Amino acid sequence: TSFDVIIKNYTDNCGGHYLRYCDDILLIVPPEKKSEAESIAISEIKKLQLDINPNKTDRVDFYFDKNGTFTANKSLQYLGFMYDGKKIILRSASLAKYFDKMKRGVRTAKATMLKRNISRQNRGVVEKELFRKSLYKRYSHFGRRNFISYGFTAARKMNSSAIKKQLRGLWMRLQNEIDKE
Repeated sequence: TSFDVIIKNYTDNCGGHYLRYCDDILLIVPPEKKSEAESIAISEIKKLQLDINPNKTDRVDFYFDKNGTFTANKSLQYLGFMYDGKKIILRSASLAKYFDKMKRGVRTAKATMLKRNISRQNRGVVEKELFRKSLYKRYSHFGRRNFISYGFTAARKMNSSAIKKQLRGLWMRLQNEIDKE
């Protein structure tokens, strides 16, 4: 779009970067250009007759502190990740959403198993165990296209041991949920 071209040209010319995924926009510019960059972006967005949600708009300053360590005044959130100048992690809201979804999925699988086992009992057929394999595929590192595999892929691509650490405990949480009576 013309918006993308204008913003990309601006950030390139001032030595910055422009990233956009759908409606998530990230402008990385030198500190002295931040007000100008924001004004240009707002102006171009208004030309498209779109609204900006101020609650989802964030400004983060990155700098070198007195010890020469790269840091930020607060964590940058973008596309489900957070970056504080030192490490990249998954947003806690993303982990909570996964955990809630996993708990609901396990409960549904258990309820389905119970319902089918009652039917099996009535027919005089042997009861079956919970289909753990399906739950593992959906909610663990054994699956190929799920939140956990996405997280480990992101950790590898971003070289983030912090993301791996966040994901490690989720296996035990899944096991605990499955083992609950």
